[in-house]
Amino acid sequence: MTGHSSAGRFGAYDLRLYPSVDVAIAGGEKDAQLVSSATLPHRFDWFEAMADGNQWWLAVRDLQHRPVAGFSVTVIPTRTLPGHRLLRLERLRFAPNPGPAEAAVRYLLDFARRDWRTLSVIVETIFADSIEKNEAIAALARAGLRPARTNRTYTHTVRIDLTPETEKLHSNFRATVRRNIRAVTKRPVEISLVQDSSLAPRLNEILSETFGRTAGPDVREKWRALIDYSCAHPVLARLVSLVRTDRTGPEALVAFALGLNRGDHVEYATSGSTWPADLRMPLAYALAWDLMQWARSVGAQWFDFGGIEADATKDDARKGIHDFKRTFGDEVVEVSQTWSLETRPVRGAWVREVSRLVERVRQLRRSKSRPSRSENATPG
Repeated sequence: MTGHSSAGRFGAYDLRLYPSVDVAIAGGEKDAQLVSSATLPHRFDWFEAMADGNQWWLAVRDLQHRPVAGFSVTVIPTRTLPGHRLLRLERLRFAPNPGPAEAAVRYLLDFARRDWRTLSVIVETIFADSIEKNEAIAALARAGLRPARTNRTYTHTVRIDLTPETEKLHSNFRATVRRNIRAVTKRPVEISLVQDSSLAPRLNEILSETFGRTAGPDVREKWRALIDYSCAHPVLARLVSLVRTDRTGPEALVAFALGLNRGDHVEYATSGSTWPADLRMPLAYALAWDLMQWARSVGAQWFDFGGIEADATKDDARKGIHDFKRTFGDEVVEVSQTWSLETRPVRGAWVREVSRLVERVRQLRRSKSRPSRSENATPG
């Protein structure tokens, strides 16, 4: 895509794709989206804060040119085939009005078919119930997409109903959960908001350690941007940490959890913890409970505990994570599906096969380097 915007019309909507924050602002999208009721990640302020050159902005307006919605499009360069890319819509919702979302999908498909560099379009849905799920499936099928072979994100979560009063919600937890939440009052630790961007390296250090215990990928979050965003938009994002009161400096931070306000629910987006040899206590429970209380305060109706594998075995490195989440509740529900369409099937198949082999090698390396410690490893 060039440095200019690209426009198109689908049904009752006019759409325009912007290749950068600056071009979108010049097109008036920042002011237009201020009146939008969009949720993360499809808010312009989030797009502006997180953009790193691999995000585009897709604006949707009605035929009277009034802003209706906006969508952040992730652009994924293919390392195995230089000059090519995948386009991904993340956490796309088809409620309460499916029209703008379906128009966005159709626009991207049309763009991909005309652009020789784009190999496929990937859509990751998110839904609160079977009605929204069926709406999404019908819209994606009409557009010609099919269920993806693999999922980058989770499909199931532990769902916590936040509609009861706080005291009732807390009392509904198992005794073990309530005891682990109270543990922070009996140790030299305190819960604290992360508001200092200089803590970004420490957060990445803890995240790497956490995923190293679970054979997960070595993820690097945009911590400075996330910290700044949560400070500027405390209703939309909350980054909370567990800090030792008997230590100073970045090493005093021993655990963290990030909650993102998705409108009707809050997502337990990412978390991590370290294992201080002289601090034997559960670190994750109090932070999860803090985020649930915050979620209720911002009007969320349910809490999305992030990914869970219902069939995890005792030898699965992620079993500790799943057990931790399920101690809070037994309601495991499907909340997401991934659909895709390859617009360049031959090249796409070649990229997919090479990527599969590379990922297999990475998994083997992570498995060999994972610590053998048997304690439950929760990433929050």
